[in-house]
Order: sequence, then structure tokens, then C-alpha cells
Amino acid sequence: MTSKTASPAHEQIGHCFNQWQTCVNADRQRRYHAAAGIDPTRFENAVDVSVLSNDCLKGARPPDALGNPRLHFGVRVRQHAALHLGTPLEVAAEVVGIDHVRRGRLIRINFTFAAPDGSVPVKIEHRSLILDPEPEGSAPAGASERDWRGAEAIRSVPMSLAAVSGYSHEFPYLEGHHSQEAAERIGMRAPIAQGLHGFTLLMSEIVAEGLPVVADIEAEFRRPIFCDETVHLVGRRAADGAWAELAVLKDDGKPTTQVRVNAR
Repeated sequence: MTSKTASPAHEQIGHCFNQWQTCVNADRQRRYHAAAGIDPTRFENAVDVSVLSNDCLKGARPPDALGNPRLHFGVRVRQHAALHLGTPLEVAAEVVGIDHVRRGRLIRINFTFAAPDGSVPVKIEHRSLILDPEPEGSAPAGASERDWRGAEAIRSVPMSLAAVSGYSHEFPYLEGHHSQEAAERIGMRAPIAQGLHGFTLLMSEIVAEGLPVVADIEAEFRRPIFCDETVHLVGRRAADGAWAELAVLKDDGKPTTQVRVNAR
């Protein structure tokens, strides 16, 4: 009988990461928006929470101990107060759930971002699928895919290697976003965009109709966006005319990114 290697501490429920400091200043946010082709003035002096979500991706595992490959599966952002560019933040993170699914383990990590006055303007639940060579579960990960036929067309966005690699500038060690050879090594036909790249594209459409000060926004990353594709942004509105859900679609109509606005 063979024994399985124990999971590292940062893949176990209850594990608390060492706290650290972060900040989304104007230069940092502008660099992400430039890569995604977004007008930064849409956000005025506010932090784009999709950019802040990159701190969760950086904090979810040590860069020098990545372990099994992971797919970023989604985020849920709860914003409780306005967050201005340049605000220093203290980050705390705890592993709150691990579900065994068809391809491995779906890990959920709660991140809290505390301002200098002790308030917590933003909390983010980060979700990743750890790809295990011998998965123990059989259920699919996540909710069912939504049908986007009939959704309102917003705009199309041509991707490029410069855009994909530029958005991932803080993650040189995730080489599948930067290199054809590295992408092929992980089974992709070309470099792929981060899931958060699609989230940033959709957040820019949400804020175009008014900056949310308080919000609950959930993003799911369903399939990869390749650097040589053109993707299409679509959405559906609530009764009050505000966006209720949005998606990034491929040419075949299948979603790469789905966003639900639970509250704002």
C-alpha cells in the first residue's frame, strides 16, 4: 500500500499566512489597465478591485514552493467602503475550505485588506483548482455554466502576447502567460491570459456606469483566453438598468470569464 505525500501547510484548512503589506497606487493600477487596454480615468481615484485581486494570487502560495499546478478558478470581492489609490493595506489570509473534485482540490482562501485606521474596506475570497495527479473527488468544480445567448453585446477586445504578458508583469514565474514554449509544456497551444485579466475587462464596464463604493461581485474563470484571440464582452441588466451579470466570450459563444454582481 502506497502513502500519499502530505499536502504542504498552505494547502490545509485553517492555515494562516504571514501578514504583509500592499498598496495599489496610481502607477501600479495604470500598468495593469494599459496592458488590458482600459481607460484608467474610469476609476478616477478609486482602486480597481480586480487589480487588488492580484495580491491574492501572489499570496496564495509561496513562489519558491508552488507545488502541483493550479488553475485560478475565481474570486468573490466584497467591498464595504471606498478605497482610494495609494492607501496602504495590511493583508491577512486564511485557508477556509478545500473540496475534492474531479480534477483535484478546489481551495478557498479568505483575504482581508485592512486600512491604517483598522477598518476593512475589502475582503476577497480567492478560489483555485489544485491539479492533483490522482484526484480523490468525482464532482465537477464550481457552478454550472450560464447560457449567454441573447445577452447585450458591449464590445470586442483583440488580445495579443504583449497584452497577456504585460498584464502578468508581477508573475514572471508563471511562464505560461509569457512564453509559447512554457504554454505548450502545460498543455496550452499558446500563452494564456490570467483569469483576472478578463475580470479587469468586465470591471471596467461595471464602473463605466458608476463607481461602486459598496459591492459584492463574483467572478468565475471557465476556460483560458489565448493571446491570439479576439474576445467579446456581453452582459445582462437588472430591473434598475445596472449590470447584473457579464461575461467574456470566445468566438464560439462559450464564456471564458463570468461575473455576477450580487449587490452594489
